[in-house]
Order: sequence, then C-alpha cells, then structure tokens
Amino acid sequence: MKPPQGSEAREWPRWAPLLLMAVTAAIYANSLHGAWVYDDFTSVVPNESIRKAWPPWEAVYGYPSPKHFDRPVAAYSLALTWALSGYETWGHHLGSVLVHLLATLALYGLIRHALRLPAVAEVFAPAADALALAAALLWCVHPLGVACTSFIVQRAQSLMALFYLLTLYASVRAFTVRPPGVWMLLAVLACALGMGCKQDMVSAPVMVLFLDAVLVSGSLREALRRRWVLHLGLLACWIPLGFLVAYGGMPTIVEEAVDLAWTRAEYGRTQFGNIFFYLKLAAWPSGLSMQHYRPVAEGWLEVGLPAALVFGMLALTGWGLWRRRCWSLPMALFFMALAPSTSLFPTGEIADERRMYLPLAGVCVLAVGGIWYVLLRGSAESSRPRWKPMLAWLAVIALALLWSALTVRRNRIFENHAAFWRSVAEAYPDSPRGHNNLGIVLERLGQLPEAKACFEQAVKVGPEHAWANLNLANLLLREGRTEEALRHLEVARREPFLASRAGLHLNYGAALLQLGRLEEADRAIRRGLEVDPNHAGLRINLALLRIREECWDEARALLEETVAAHGGEAEAFAYLGWLHAREGRLADALPLLERACALKPQWDYALENRQRVAGMLIAQRADAHVRTGWERCGKGKLEEGLRELYYALRLAPDHALAKHYVSVARQKAEENMALDETEDPMKAVDLAAAFAVEGEWDEARRWAENALLLAKAAHDEKRAQTVRDRLALYEQKLAFPLPALDGGARP
Repeated sequence: MKPPQGSEAREWPRWAPLLLMAVTAAIYANSLHGAWVYDDFTSVVPNESIRKAWPPWEAVYGYPSPKHFDRPVAAYSLALTWALSGYETWGHHLGSVLVHLLATLALYGLIRHALRLPAVAEVFAPAADALALAAALLWCVHPLGVACTSFIVQRAQSLMALFYLLTLYASVRAFTVRPPGVWMLLAVLACALGMGCKQDMVSAPVMVLFLDAVLVSGSLREALRRRWVLHLGLLACWIPLGFLVAYGGMPTIVEEAVDLAWTRAEYGRTQFGNIFFYLKLAAWPSGLSMQHYRPVAEGWLEVGLPAALVFGMLALTGWGLWRRRCWSLPMALFFMALAPSTSLFPTGEIADERRMYLPLAGVCVLAVGGIWYVLLRGSAESSRPRWKPMLAWLAVIALALLWSALTVRRNRIFENHAAFWRSVAEAYPDSPRGHNNLGIVLERLGQLPEAKACFEQAVKVGPEHAWANLNLANLLLREGRTEEALRHLEVARREPFLASRAGLHLNYGAALLQLGRLEEADRAIRRGLEVDPNHAGLRINLALLRIREECWDEARALLEETVAAHGGEAEAFAYLGWLHAREGRLADALPLLERACALKPQWDYALENRQRVAGMLIAQRADAHVRTGWERCGKGKLEEGLRELYYALRLAPDHALAKHYVSVARQKAEENMALDETEDPMKAVDLAAAFAVEGEWDEARRWAENALLLAKAAHDEKRAQTVRDRLALYEQKLAFPLPALDGGARP
C-alpha cells in the first residue's frame, strides 16, 4: 500500500482514527436497540450487585453469575452502563460499542508504533500508517466481533481484549520513549485491569516479552535484562489473577449447558479442529452463529490430522519467534489468546466464536501483511506500477464493505430473544438445542403452538435430547395428552442431571397420577422428595395421591404443612379447602378457596369450588334461619319468626320451605287480626310484616297505617314510632333492617 508523502503523510494519522470512529458508529448503530438475550437473563438482568456504581467495591461482585467473583472490572463496567440506562438496553449496548471502538483504536496505535520499532522499521516504517489502518479497519468491521459487541453479557471478552491491546500498546511505547516510566505504569495498570475482566488475559505479559525480544532487544534474555522492571510488573499481574481464579469460584460447565458437557479428553481433542473452524470463520464468515454445535472429534482422521497441523503451526510460530521473524508475532497472539478457552479446561460451549474476538486481530494483521508483501514488497516506489497500491486498497475496501454489511445484518438477531434463538436454529437445523431454546422463548411469549412445533422439531433431530423431551412433555400435559407426555418424560429421566431435579419427578408423578398408576406415582413423588424434601408441588401431588387412596388424614396433614410453609401455592389452599368442604366444614373451607382464587384468579377449579362452597354455606345459613323462624312462629312470636324467614329468603330467594312458612305465618297473622277484640296495633304490624316478606308492599303499607292509627288512638307513642320506622323500611322495599354481614354472605 502506497504511503502518503509530504503534508499528506502528516495528516494521515489524524483522520485515520476519525475514520475508524465513523465506521464503528455506522455498523453498530442498529445494535443500540438490541434486547436482553440468553445469558443476559442470568448474569446481568437479575444481578443486584450492578444496580449502583458507587461505592465501586460493592458493584464488582456477582459476575458472571451471582455465585462467582472472578470478573470485577467487567462487573463494574456493567454497573456504569446500568447507571446510564438501567433495564433499558441502549446504554449497555452503547458501552459495548465504545469498548469495541477503543479496542480498535488501540490496535491501530499498536500496529503503527510496532512497525516503527528497530527490527522492522527499515522495511515497514514507510507503510506503517497504512498497514495499521487497514488491519484495524478489517478487525473493526468483521462480523465475528458482533458476538462480543452486540451481546451485552460478553462485554467481559471485548473489555479484556481492550486492556490486552492497551497493554501491548503502552509497552511498545515504553520500548522507545525516554524516560519510559509513564508508559510502563500504564502498561502494568492496563494488564491488571485486564486480569479483572477475564482469565484469557493471562498471556499478555508473555506477549509483551515476545514483542520486546523480537522487535527490540533481540532475545528473551536481553529483553529481561533491559526492561526487567516492566516485565516483572506485568508478571506480577498474575497474582490478582490467581486470587480471582482461586477464590472467585470460576465456573466451568454451567447448568444450562449440562446437555453439552464433555470430558476433558473429548473437549481437548476437539479443539484442534476448532482452530481451523475459527480460521475458516475469520476468512469466510459464513455460517456464523451465537451457538455452534461442533461434534466431538473421534478417530485419527478427525483428531490426528488437525492436531498435526496445529502442532506444525505452533512449531513454525516458535521458530519464527526464535529467528526474530515479525510474522510470528501475530501468529503468537492468535494462539495465546485462544489458549485459555481452547485447551483441556472445558467451558459451557465446545466451540464459541466470541473466543475469536482478540485472536482475530492477529489474523487481520497477517492478512494485511500478506497483501502488502505480495503486491508491494520488494519494488521501489518510483518503479512500482500504480495499479498495485490501488489494487491493494480496493481489496481492503471491498472486504471491509462486505464484512460491514454482514455485521449490520448480524446485529438484527439481537432485536429480540426469539430472533436470537431463531438464528441459531436456522444455522444448525440438525441440532436440537437451538430449536429447544427457541421453543422456550416462544412458550414464555405465550405462542404455545409455535413453541410446541419447536420442541417437536428438537425431539425429531435429537430423540434423546432430555431438555427438549421435558419441555414437550410439559406442553402435552397442559393439553391433556398424558400418555404421550409420559413417554417423553421417561426419556428426560435418563439424563442424570435432570434426574436430580425435583421438577422432573413432579411432572412425571403428576402424569402417572392422572393415568391412575398410583404405585408408580408414589415412587416418583417420593424420589422427588428425596431430592427436595420441602418441594411444595411434590407435597401437593403426594396429598392428591393420598386423596385418591382415601387416606384423608394424611392428605390433610400434607396440605396443612404446605400451606404453612409455602403461602403462595394456590393448589395447596384449593385442595385443603375441598377437604374441609367434604367434611362439612364450610366456614373453614371458604377462606382457603378465596385465597386460592386470589393467587390464581383464572383457575377454574378454585373458582368453581369457591362458588359451590359459598352456595352451600349460604344454603346452610338459610336453613338455620328457616328453622329458627319456624320455631319462633310456632311459639307465637310472629314478628321474630318472620324476621328470620326474611333473612333466609335474602340468602336464598328460591327457598321453598321458607316461602311456605311465610305463607303459614301470614295466615296465622290474619287469624289473629280477625280474632282481635282489643284493637292491638301489633297484630296489624305482624300482618303487615307478613305481606312485606312476601313482597306485597301495598298491603304491607295499608296494614302498617292501620297499626299507626290504632297506636295513636291508644296514645302509645312508642309503638307509633315503631310503626313509622317500619313504614320507612317498606318505602325502601325492605321488610326488616338488614344485618351488617348480609351482603358479604352472598356469593
């Protein structure tokens, strides 16, 4: 690539960073509205430790999960962006894009200054700015970077890469600047911060030593002799890293990926092929996916050939470092940045493209250097054909435009959680996990038919996939297809991890219970209680089993214990209420059923039983009023008896016996009125009350007015006032004053 001359050469470094900034902003602008996806929901969204950025020592715990403390710097960066936008994702995406931009600028500065170091200055210094811009540009726009830039939880990887590149940049500046103290301090500080981002930073001190030995000092011994303070300071950064690894609880295989767990041997031998898989994605980024499902390598051809090639590349890198060949440095960066995750220490994924974020920088440097060497190296500028530098820049620009378009398109998979997993399922249609996880997301969105189709596809391509079988079984249970669900549950039970989870035994026991296979259900439920003795669902199912067996006392005891220990289980309240109602304890049953309805307002079982029990309770109370009313009428206390009968009819308007007794009481009142020779106003009041209870308001008012005239004629003001009060009630179409709880007793 032809370097600019004169004033153009002075302006080049000034606008190059601006170009990188503009390009980064352009290709990642559509990522700012990306949603929370996948591990964001376990490491970021529920993480209480990042809710506030001050004091900082309280914000560095609990990342990458609430149980671990091994990435404090990455955790604090999330706390800062949380302070910016909280649950809104735009601030977190903005922070990740800023990290990517700074890493791009750090790579640009590193290459510019590294190519001016003594060992390569004569050859590369004239083209240093152009080579730095081209390599940084290609690295910035490569779609592999999306895995760490648009995926919020993976900021630990990009932040580690930023501090890794800053460590190299500051060290390179320290090689040439006098005095080097400030740059040495910055290098050590960047290295220490990188160790607090991710364990992949471990190789940074060694990489600085290689840079020094190859490009400046001439040997490792001379590099250590000249700059022992710098190298010792960088090596000292392993101390905090060791503390974080030893005491931070560094996770290996996460629970969510248990179906992808491997032995160290399986994981290690597969990584040889993965290295070439990563190189293929770097050179030709087709088939990118946020989850790669690489099969475990088996046999000499799948293991031996890639291993031989990898060891050959390592040997070539080692020879190049020993012979001080500059091309060996980006190769060394590639291998050392990949080594921590691509080795014998299993992680949750056997292959993951985010691991290529930093190693990709070495690949881009080699690619740009290769283009420069093939087209421009070895020819004098005066005699160089003009088409050569133009062709070189056209190649870089075309590649950058292509990769930029792919990056913009890849950002769209973060628009929502379903789009994220749909992209995985489309990339690996023969892998059950992508279909299964897409189904989980769709189920949470309420799209049950689509979710079921995903689970069925997952089971189709992976018949033994435990999680897919379990999820499909759960949907089938909701549809009442118990026999079919049971077959899938039996497959899920073969997975040791799932077999250790109480939830599987809960569903399996429930299915057996529905099918009437009580002995098998009892064994399944008891197996689940061995795993979790206090599991509410299992205790409820055991109570249902005891109900089926008519062991009423044991069932009641189980439900009472569950209600006492788990106040939010609607099923426990509902079934205990049913038991009380069965025993005739309606007053005890109704509050329990009311509580069940409050916890699950749309649950038909609780609603129907509450209505039934309330109706039974009302009928019970109405019967009590009828009995009391008839007893008092029989004793000649017509007013008191009619009052009780009126209350009975208020509770149960169609109560036939109450209506009959009211009719009998009215006839008795009429007889009393006909035989009355003393003109007692209360006889007329009784007859008025009988008509009022029957709803004959005109007759009730006529007899009440007669009673009022009789009371006035007898100068009995007390009885006159009683009659006036009764007339006021009749105007309201009420026979007697209502008790305070009358309205609340009705269903």
